Amino acid sequence: MTRIAVLIVNFRSAAHVANLLADLSAQPASGQLIVSIVDNSLDEDERLRLERMAEAHSGTFRLIRVTAAADNLGYAGGNNLAYRSVEAEQFDFVSVVNPDVRILAGSVVQLSQACTSSSWAIAVPETSHAGSVSDGRAAIDRFSGRTRQMSRAEAPGSRWIVYPAGHFLMMNRDLWVRSEGLSEDYFLYAEEVDLVLRLGDRAEIVPSDSLLVAHSVGASTGSSEHGKSQVTLYHAARSKVVLFQRHASLRPYVPLLVVARLAFAVVNGRQGWAAARGVLAGLRYRPSGPTRLTSPTGK
Repeated sequence: MTRIAVLIVNFRSAAHVANLLADLSAQPASGQLIVSIVDNSLDEDERLRLERMAEAHSGTFRLIRVTAAADNLGYAGGNNLAYRSVEAEQFDFVSVVNPDVRILAGSVVQLSQACTSSSWAIAVPETSHAGSVSDGRAAIDRFSGRTRQMSRAEAPGSRWIVYPAGHFLMMNRDLWVRSEGLSEDYFLYAEEVDLVLRLGDRAEIVPSDSLLVAHSVGASTGSSEHGKSQVTLYHAARSKVVLFQRHASLRPYVPLLVVARLAFAVVNGRQGWAAARGVLAGLRYRPSGPTRLTSPTGK
């Protein structure tokens, strides 16, 4: 029986978590799901609300657990804690899911089959957002740092790095362990493209039509499809600079990235100032871990 650990990081988005849990509980194989929620909100009322949800769903999932973070750990740190909170349990796959995701059709368990094509596979579901449907992949321009969603079966040029869009991804447990989860050098944004770069050429991003989800872009980060919050702009800029400095293949393009981000800052007033601060914070970054992973055989 396939068992999947579903990792969810909450930051004052309990209403979205409630909707996501309702969708997961409606899955035919909900009893095969181990749901681990980390609350980064540092708010007692928010934690209690999540715990009431967990109690209400306790008979639906194989396990559901809420862990209150002692500090706001960010997206990577929160997901890593969510994994550690259930790592003693028996499961085969790890799925990282944003609170602002809704399941429209298909099966989470069926999505796991897309992870079996290789030990380096990361599966992503078809995704509806902003009136269009993508195949669950995203791409970043190695010259400018610009990111975009990818359409079905699209094959971008060599200047683009393809990675799993961060709202919903799944991999086998062994790959999560080998990659040591998500890099906590990032507080928000760029964790998934960093993961792909650490995996190197072996990474296989596998789109699957076995699951269709909707993503309310930015709803769990204080942003929307029409604009980004200052916190979002700060961390988006910082994370991209950190990403480009961390990986040798991107390092030559750091000057281009910095110029582009600072140009954005100049023409966007107060919001631009948040991005400029993020750029400066990124430039002060120093790597804290390996930038490449090895396979079980050392290859």
